[in-house]
Amino acid sequence: MSLIPIALDPGNYQIKICDGSQPRAIRSVQYRLPRGVNALKPLKNSPLVELEDGTRYHFGHQAFKYAAQEQTITQDKALLAKLHFYAAIETVHGDLRLLVSHHSPDYYAPVLKKSLLGKHAFKRNGVLHQVNVVSVEVIPEGLGAYWSAQQAELTPESGYSIVIDLGGSSWLYRVIDSEGDIIAQDVGDRFGSYHLAKQIAADERLKTPLRRFGITSPDPGTILDGFTRGHTYAETGITWTDWLPEYLDPWFKTILGTVQTACTAHLPMTRRFIVAGGAAHLVESKLRTVQPFIVLPNPAFSNVLGMFHHAVPQSLPVVA
Repeated sequence: MSLIPIALDPGNYQIKICDGSQPRAIRSVQYRLPRGVNALKPLKNSPLVELEDGTRYHFGHQAFKYAAQEQTITQDKALLAKLHFYAAIETVHGDLRLLVSHHSPDYYAPVLKKSLLGKHAFKRNGVLHQVNVVSVEVIPEGLGAYWSAQQAELTPESGYSIVIDLGGSSWLYRVIDSEGDIIAQDVGDRFGSYHLAKQIAADERLKTPLRRFGITSPDPGTILDGFTRGHTYAETGITWTDWLPEYLDPWFKTILGTVQTACTAHLPMTRRFIVAGGAAHLVESKLRTVQPFIVLPNPAFSNVLGMFHHAVPQSLPVVA
């Protein structure tokens, strides 16, 4: 039986998927539509998902246009994995081999497999999808980034690499030897870029000018979007660029200090620090010339690209 491989990285900020074409991302926010509410226009990256019982969910940036929505970053993403899978997939039918990442795979693998294995039927943007997930492999988040670095020949031939994955809700590190084995790891839960966004949201230098727009409580989720859009708050033009370092520098120094303390015994053998994840771009300029650090090209997609390439060797060009 020939299985269609799909790599899924259901992040707290973005849902990322790769099926051999260009990887795609959907903002990880959703709105469950009451039966009497008409849906906004579904888009490729803001899909409308309809379950067999008629329940509808709108995902992505379109979800922000409804009166209320739920951001994954405030919830347990493992419990939303099935919906995230429906939102991201574009395969209409077939037997699938699904590779899905999670920062705590040992604990969440049973939950993810129970949710994702088996036959699924749903509509995505009005198109009926019927797929059968035959295999689910739960991969430690960050290992895919290591595989991407390995593919691009950025990993050392001997010694250790330490992957630092900077996500939306959490960050993590994994110490990986030259044979690809994880020898140490930990997760900094609830201290990802959302934590940074909450600090910025509380600063009067943002709150005061936003009051002119009737915004009294800046939304950290909107600030997360601003991190990738010139550090401005939605369409207001209000920016925190000038004072971002006051929060960014201590945030990253705390993470890096925690990693260095936890990995003291491994540092003499460490040849490379690999920085990846959806928030890696925030520190890329700081680390550009700092050895032995490297921020992976396309860091938000490095995990999902690495997972897919590892499952289907020779399927993707070198990420460089």
